Amino acid sequence: LTRGLYGKGRNSLIAGLLATSIFFLVMGKPAEMLYWPTAAFVYTIGYLPFGLFIFCCAAIGEKKGKSDSGFVLLGALSALMATGVSEIQSVVLPVVGVALLFCATAKYRGWWVVGTAAFVGLGFNVLVPGGHERKLRGGVDFDLLDVTSDMVVYGLRFVIPLYLILVLVTLHPSIRQWIAELGEQGIRRITRRGAHFVTFSVFTYPFLVYAVISLSQGAVASGRTINLALFLCITTWPIVLIVVKDRWSWHRLSIPFLIRNVLSALGFVAVLTMNLPGYISDLVTGRAADAMEIAHTRDHLLENAPNYTQVLLPPIPDPPRSIMINQITTDPENWINVCTALAWKVKSVRLDP
Repeated sequence: LTRGLYGKGRNSLIAGLLATSIFFLVMGKPAEMLYWPTAAFVYTIGYLPFGLFIFCCAAIGEKKGKSDSGFVLLGALSALMATGVSEIQSVVLPVVGVALLFCATAKYRGWWVVGTAAFVGLGFNVLVPGGHERKLRGGVDFDLLDVTSDMVVYGLRFVIPLYLILVLVTLHPSIRQWIAELGEQGIRRITRRGAHFVTFSVFTYPFLVYAVISLSQGAVASGRTINLALFLCITTWPIVLIVVKDRWSWHRLSIPFLIRNVLSALGFVAVLTMNLPGYISDLVTGRAADAMEIAHTRDHLLENAPNYTQVLLPPIPDPPRSIMINQITTDPENWINVCTALAWKVKSVRLDP
């Protein structure tokens, strides 16, 4: 992603390393958010049709209406496939569709077909019967006010702390100069118009995610749906900084050098104290290794249990913060216990008190 935005130079490589490091250090609920990109293949597989959709859009743009009916059809089908896989693609694809219609130099019907398919896929994701059934079981009723509230409240809770940390770190003159140079380098690649669109997209994307999840499932988005938003906000920060800097004059405010350095140091402290102590503690104390050993023991017990029997599993006394462990409880009627029992074809599953 950083190579695509900033080129193949040394600065791009450094930006990629920094973006990835900050991503791991500031994410909320590391155990849950690290679990999804490593284990949820059924969700990450959606990037294949999503990539195919982007390829078709690029091909349509190059041909500009000349014998591109095959790409239009393939782009529409891949849009429908991608939105059926996860909520991430269901949000991104319509945004791409709007960008296509907005930026298209020729009023060609192919753009409308592809863009419409993306919105139809979004409708499928929002109105899917499984999501409705989930809301009914959870006692969640549709309420537009609640959806709007989730979108605004949780969206602000996501973007404000993240951008506040990035702003604080960037206050150091040397860091700000390097970030600004990287941002200008990126803008030269994607144009000023593209930079404005990127800034608008990465800022609004978290709000759209919260709105779609709240609308379709009656739940607050986390894990797999927030990972991409978090990574995009961090990676595009140099471009966003330049766009904001050119738009508003707040950057001209005079802040003493010492205060800038102190605030920048506070930003670094915030980055290093959010998740790093938990990662180190999980490794040094052996908490992570012990939890994984118990998890493997659980799997072994379930694999060797006769069909339709009651299975008692050993508890994890001190769960790690950075590893997602199946949250089985002592209540066999708990939904996680019930799903685990169905998956392993046993009568019931619960923790051994």
